[in-house]
Amino acid sequence: MRLIVVLFMGLFISFLTAASIEEGSYEYYLESLIQEAVENINALPQPTKDVYTEYLEKYNDIIMAFILAKEESSKLLLADPPIVLDHYYAVTELYEREKDRYSIPFFLSYIAKITVTEERITPYRELFAKHGLYNLPDQYPKLYDLVREVNLWTRRFMTFQPTSGRDMAPVDIMERTNIGRCEEMMIYFISAARALGIPARPASTPYWGHTDNNHAWVEVYVDGRWWHLGAVEPAYHLDDAWFSANAAKAIIITATAAFPDSNDIVVGQRGYVSVINSTPYYDTEETKARNVKVTVKNENNEVVPDSRIALQVFNWGSLRPILHIAADDQGEAELVTGNGAFFISAYDDSLSLYDIHKVPADKDNYHAYLTLREPAELDSFSAKLTYRDRKTEKLPPSDDWEDRRKAVREEYNRLVESYQKKEIPLEQPDSLFLEVWEATRNNKDNLLEFYLENEPEETFIYLLTKVDPKFLWQASVEQFELVYENYGNLMRDDLPDEAVVAIISATVFFEEIATGKLDDNLLRWRGDEDAISEIIAYLNDKYEVDNEKAVQTFQMPANVLMRLPYLTHYQLKILACAVLNGNHIPARYTRMADVITVYHNGSWKYYDISENSFLSDEESEKQTYNVEFRTVDEHGYPVDLSAHQTTLTFLRNGLFLRNETPISVKDDGMLTAALEDGNYQLHIGYRPSSSLTYFTLKNINIDGQVVEETIVLEAYPREWMDVTDEIGEIAEIIDEELDSSGEVAYFLLGVPDSEMTRRLALRLAEQAEEDKYLWVGSNYSPDTPDFYRVLESLKDTAFYSQERQRIITLKRDKDSTFTYYEGIWDRLP
Repeated sequence: MRLIVVLFMGLFISFLTAASIEEGSYEYYLESLIQEAVENINALPQPTKDVYTEYLEKYNDIIMAFILAKEESSKLLLADPPIVLDHYYAVTELYEREKDRYSIPFFLSYIAKITVTEERITPYRELFAKHGLYNLPDQYPKLYDLVREVNLWTRRFMTFQPTSGRDMAPVDIMERTNIGRCEEMMIYFISAARALGIPARPASTPYWGHTDNNHAWVEVYVDGRWWHLGAVEPAYHLDDAWFSANAAKAIIITATAAFPDSNDIVVGQRGYVSVINSTPYYDTEETKARNVKVTVKNENNEVVPDSRIALQVFNWGSLRPILHIAADDQGEAELVTGNGAFFISAYDDSLSLYDIHKVPADKDNYHAYLTLREPAELDSFSAKLTYRDRKTEKLPPSDDWEDRRKAVREEYNRLVESYQKKEIPLEQPDSLFLEVWEATRNNKDNLLEFYLENEPEETFIYLLTKVDPKFLWQASVEQFELVYENYGNLMRDDLPDEAVVAIISATVFFEEIATGKLDDNLLRWRGDEDAISEIIAYLNDKYEVDNEKAVQTFQMPANVLMRLPYLTHYQLKILACAVLNGNHIPARYTRMADVITVYHNGSWKYYDISENSFLSDEESEKQTYNVEFRTVDEHGYPVDLSAHQTTLTFLRNGLFLRNETPISVKDDGMLTAALEDGNYQLHIGYRPSSSLTYFTLKNINIDGQVVEETIVLEAYPREWMDVTDEIGEIAEIIDEELDSSGEVAYFLLGVPDSEMTRRLALRLAEQAEEDKYLWVGSNYSPDTPDFYRVLESLKDTAFYSQERQRIITLKRDKDSTFTYYEGIWDRLP
């Protein structure tokens, strides 16, 4: 009955004459949002749908309609409805206060939205109030100043640390972890900003072009324009983050909005939001955005309409897509990009034709012509990719800024130490449990209760050191017990650790931690490692893939998915992996459509769940052929590459996908692999500096023969620089205070709350020889690894004021001679 009432309301509004509803008015948005809300909650199970239908009937206004229309139906399903209602009350108050300042779509997009990306709905406003966030507007009435203070406030409770891809919500961050990757820092800051009525939106680049990795940050709307800042990384001025220079030379930066502004460049749709090309907001004199036009034709010079176009950059060992768009019916597309070099590829689904084209740097505007052909005919090529550096002139902060930033950092340190130093109430805890205890952060009470009630086996405790740490941070006692029960039922002893971890893990991909067990009828194949096709056939028969009728997005755990009649392709893959793992057949999610990987007969293999078969013939042993490449510099000397610099791929649906048979990187510049007949690509890249990247793509066509070739790598970087007077001052301090004389040693300079410094520190630990590296900084943090050292004397050097912005790696030779490298490196010189 309630749903009928709501539908009637929507129909009543829609029957109003066009003249009675002014475009852009309150009634105009209310009409469309009520219709969207009804459609959104219609996919939910009946009891949950009834609650939200009652909300929509009782609170018949634009705020409730927006929340129920624009929060993914999966988030509404997983949320406690009274929490959604509390958010509604808070946003309604903000709307009454701000409705004369902002337009309706602007307010809804950038203030009213409860969630930011893929995190679940939690009662964060109540927690923010408890810790004083709502006191800030009275103290700082100017919006520009308030943004700065919100960033300081967030730093009291969080700092950066790399984590897995599942987004934690603000409540998780404040109560359990106090750390997170850049996207989680972004979620936390935007939630706090919007709670105060500050318009904020997420911004990011999927991958940088000029250096490895990616980044996510925040854009805030202040004084009539969008500014950027590093979330939970307090800086005195806006548009003055550690990554500002990187952002200025990014190829693409995107933001999201429920209702794009007329000035926004919309480049796609992601779930419930539009994707906005935000690149022009980062223009500088040296790094201006430019227009790029693409024309796609076939080999007969005929236009190819509706082809898939991807922008690609070299990052982490291979070309990776950063944006997908579609050509129009004339085979053309236009977009705005940064002015650095990148690649554009085009693919036609119906003809399975492909081409890739280098877009050079330093062009105001550019027209790229692509000619589609068979992927097997892809030419090998090498490219020199350049990127302009942005010149920065830093404005001075207030006199007390550094003291204030230090104060919140120290407050954070005390918070983390309060639980990290918590003693284990056990007489003789073993070393494995100590390791898990340390890793569990502020979730120690749940771990301890589980441990005392279940007395788990030592092997299980060992496996807990291998699972996603987010499970340890967030799991309830019941969730620890669910994982332990799955481990206890394990019927196989022939699996490597990574396969066992896949089986017992509480998540498959980025979905929430499971809150219950799979039904027994989904576990009846336990112990039968050859039941893969039978399991997939059962799932394909039981669940209908229907993207329109399914609860939207895929972050729901398997124990929720199994109750739904309709699933998306992604959700079916999540469920398939969970059911296979539940039956002790190790399975993992992949980003390939309809494809997962399954551990079978001693190795991981691709499995297509729509075809219900392995991608290669599992029953026959195919002939493999050796591929051997020798990499040398222009003088003929061998170049030893790292795993970060090279990848073996194959083309599928227009994308380079990592081959499951990895290439082996050996000494003396040798790269080897054993491959079946087919077409593959070897990607090699290296960066002499953040302004220059060399990239080589070698097309490999295996046709019943061994491949042996030499690849010449131009200008491969090998040199350290002699220290300057400024860096020499630091070298003297290190020599005096850190004793490692007589040994080659490496020292990375930088503070713990600088994201790129922390990332490089972890990479240094991987590449340098054991006990011959240190990370050195001027600030203490309880979240640093054992190889971090605080040197107070750095505060007396000229370098100190630039410690957050510059990245310096020092090398000391056996004769105590220092050399240095400045910037982000792929591999130690």
